[in-house]
Amino acid sequence: MQLTLKQLKAFNNMPKRTEGFEELSQLHQKKVLAFVLCNQSFLN
Repeated sequence: MQLTLKQLKAFNNMPKRTEGFEELSQLHQKKVLAFVLCNQSFLN
């Protein structure tokens, strides 16, 4: 999964909160988790 600089900036500008995360659809949760995990491995 390739991350563009625009995506990284958007991700870094997201508020660091998890409230309401449970309310997202399962599919959206999986996409967000995949993005976060990919982003963490990218930064590490």
